[in-house]
Amino acid sequence: MSNAMLQQFTLRRYHLSKSQAPHMGYVPSIKLSRNLELAKVGIWLDIVQNNRVVVVCKMPETVIRALSKGAGASLILSTVQAETFKLLCLALKVQDEPESPFAASMPKLMPEEKELLCHVLSSGSFALHCVNELNHAVLSISCTLPEQEARAAADALARSDHWLLTPESAPAMGGRDFMRVADLALNEFAKYIYRKSDAPIPADSPVASHFPLILEVWKSIEIFEISPTLAAGPFHIEDSKEGGKLERGLQTCLDEVFPGSTFVSPAVIESSKTRELTDVLGFDDGFVCLVEAKALAVLTVDRGRTSARRAASVQKDIKKGLGQLKGGAGNVRAGTPLLAADGMPIEIPNRETSIVHAIVLLSEMYHAVDWKAVAKEIVEVTENHRSETMFHVIDLSELKSIAARCRDGEHFSNRLLQRWCRIKERGTAYIRMITLPDEVLEALGDSEDGTPS
Repeated sequence: MSNAMLQQFTLRRYHLSKSQAPHMGYVPSIKLSRNLELAKVGIWLDIVQNNRVVVVCKMPETVIRALSKGAGASLILSTVQAETFKLLCLALKVQDEPESPFAASMPKLMPEEKELLCHVLSSGSFALHCVNELNHAVLSISCTLPEQEARAAADALARSDHWLLTPESAPAMGGRDFMRVADLALNEFAKYIYRKSDAPIPADSPVASHFPLILEVWKSIEIFEISPTLAAGPFHIEDSKEGGKLERGLQTCLDEVFPGSTFVSPAVIESSKTRELTDVLGFDDGFVCLVEAKALAVLTVDRGRTSARRAASVQKDIKKGLGQLKGGAGNVRAGTPLLAADGMPIEIPNRETSIVHAIVLLSEMYHAVDWKAVAKEIVEVTENHRSETMFHVIDLSELKSIAARCRDGEHFSNRLLQRWCRIKERGTAYIRMITLPDEVLEALGDSEDGTPS
């Protein structure tokens, strides 16, 4: 199904539900849809029906589930000095865990973004639409700001002289310079985001505000996951089977690369007995992809668990997944008979010579994990394996971003190879490929596709 057809399908569902629900489903503008496709995490302002301004935040579904379960949130903004530029930065902070809460932050550079943010602050309330890794708006929330403080921030923002990206100002900052300056600004902004509540606000910032939000979660909507040859659903954000939900999202991603040749829970036949080969299998004539999905539970665990416990759980899953994938890759190479979940045989062409990518898929690249140790293990298991098999650890957001921009299995394989080499070079598995929004690239006169981070 093409992107245009998918958009028409979404719009039809939106118009059908418009008269049936007290809160209407969110459909992003065409401009924002493109940015959502490129970004792993981010926060934007958008205009919807009746010229209402809304806040849109793309974040891991684990964080969205925490919001649905009652986690608090704050809206944070500040102007930040980075070299000779003063940039406006905006963030949404979610108290999904006590020690290291999640935050989505971005610089706001376009003149219209300043105007929209002033409007949100002046009104004292807004709708927050939470978008997951597959770009589905899976949860919406009514948010109320502290009225007097928000209006004061709106007045300060209106008077602010921070740098804005216009045709006249663009020559001052090229694409590569922009990435460096934006990174410096966000690093400085992070100090404000994670400062202690009694710490002073930045003295050199004319705009610096941290607003705790009063949240009213809307009734969750039905979501259908659709790829070129798959359609599944409906799903809700409160689905308790979090592992199964991750596997379905994974298959939707891989089906964009291997349309019609992806299988959930394929079986391998050994000595007249069957057992699961891997969670999801995808392939074409020259490439095979084996994936073990490891979901980070949110709905069934205590939100107060420590970062160390969460990290230990993720690292245990990674180690287990790599072990499972070594066996699965061996079965693919050995020509062992394979069956789909419905019992039909699976025939992988050129399985003895195809490049195999063995992936441990996580719900999110949890920051507290020892990613240097993970990188070392990925490199060692790849270099010590007997066949041409490359091992990876990645999350759904990154996989979706890579798969959505690949023409075929070869292109997908090359992107994974580049990512693996970057991990070996840097000695850490905690990396991202950052892509700039189209309007920023156009304004800067830069056509660069992506930058490793």
